[in-house]
Parts: sequence; C-alpha cells; structure tokens
Amino acid sequence: MTDKEIMRIRKEIVLETGIPALYQNGFEKSPYSEADFGWHPSLGYFYELCRLRENSVVERVRIDVVKGDRWIKVWLNAFQLTPTVKNLNDLKDIDGIKFRLPPCSLSEMRIHVDDRKGISLFDIENWKSAHKLRKSITDSGSNQAITSLSENIQHDLKNIDHFFKRWYELHALSNTTWDGILKTEPA
Repeated sequence: MTDKEIMRIRKEIVLETGIPALYQNGFEKSPYSEADFGWHPSLGYFYELCRLRENSVVERVRIDVVKGDRWIKVWLNAFQLTPTVKNLNDLKDIDGIKFRLPPCSLSEMRIHVDDRKGISLFDIENWKSAHKLRKSITDSGSNQAITSLSENIQHDLKNIDHFFKRWYELHALSNTTWDGILKTEPA
C-alpha cells in the first residue's frame, strides 16, 4: 500500500465508523470557529467533536489521521465551563484554540496509550485493540488489517464513556472560560 492509500483507508474508517459512533453517543461537530473537521493541508485529517454534560461540562474528542503515519489517534479532554453553557451553540464563533494548548492540553488523554494500567509491554489485549493499520504483504492480510482497525475504532468510539470514565480517574476537571482560559479556583 502506498502512503496515499493508507491515508485514504484511515480517513474512510474514521468517517464511516468512528464519527457515526460518536454521534450515537451525543457528540457533535465542535462549535468553535477554528475547530478542525477534515483535511489540513500537508498534515492530514483532523476531526474535533464535543458533547455537553450536566453542570456545564464539555467533553471533547479529537481524532488525528496524520500523513506518513499508520495510526488513528483518538484524544479526550473535558472542561467545566464558566459561565454556564446551556447549549453547545452558545460557543459558536468563539475561538477555542487555547483548549489545544498548554495548560488546557496537559490533561489530554490518548486512548490505548495514556490510559494504560501496568506495563504496556505485557498488555497483549491492548496490542490487539490498537488503532494502527498493521502492515501486510498479502491482499488478504491487508483486508484483515483494515477490517480489524475498523472494528477497533467502531468498538472504542461506541464505548467512549468507558474511556471518559478512565479520564476522570486520572485527571481533575478544569474550570475554564468559554474560550479556554483556566480559572484559578478548582472546579
């Protein structure tokens, strides 16, 4: 497979299985004005989705399909926004770039990487569920690798609440303004 084919395959998996699974879990395209949702010239495909939870908590998912890579990287983060948000459309046209920069980005968690317990070398189950398009020398092996990656992405994003539960175990919820400026008092 060429790099172009690998990019196309991973993008199709995200669009056909990953994003629909997130939509089923209440996520929607991020309302922020600079939010990525598609091709970024010479870098790859990036998709940012959000959902609003109770107490003005916004959970964010970012999916990266980077050029020259075989991975589909899924990142999670959550914030409690001040003042209270009643609808994600309230955030429309606000520049939320600070959510992707430190200090807000320090609590980002990549699923199947940052959420592991124990030594990853011995985590055979995690290897099987990784979000990497495996290399193969045969067409049937390539088809199996594509099917496996698609099933893993669909399964994990359908069960995104499992990963957010782990995120809440590892991180404290940050209290921020609508545009990503951290408040000094704890949430």
